[in-house]
Amino acid sequence: MLEELQEYGTVDSLPLLVRLNPTIPYKTRGNAAVALKIKTDCPEKVVTHVISRIEELARMECEKTNPGAVFIQENDYERLKPVLMSFLEEAVKDVIEIGKAKDIISELGIASKSFKNGRGLIGALQPAGQCSTLKGGTSLSNI
Repeated sequence: MLEELQEYGTVDSLPLLVRLNPTIPYKTRGNAAVALKIKTDCPEKVVTHVISRIEELARMECEKTNPGAVFIQENDYERLKPVLMSFLEEAVKDVIEIGKAKDIISELGIASKSFKNGRGLIGALQPAGQCSTLKGGTSLSNI
């Protein structure tokens, strides 16, 4: 997907792979998430492309597959950083309920897409917290 996204802009850095809490009972096989930073003039095309690739590649027939993605604009980083970092620290130590992730996304106005039960949003927010400390364009985080 990294190469595909270059059609819409410049990928700012290597993907940030974040290993999520391995003790979570709902986890998928690897329980990891990835964040990508891309500088683009057409963020809506990036969002559409990422969502279409998740729909195409995720094994939705698997009960534990519940992907999610969040999309954060560069100019929102400073405002979102404290909450995202706090969420990241909590998620590493505790089991987070889907409602908490959805509330944060809603309250902060973060663009997102979830599939099935929405649990992937929990994982998607975690690397966004780490990514928020970097400089760059749109942050894409998905699981």
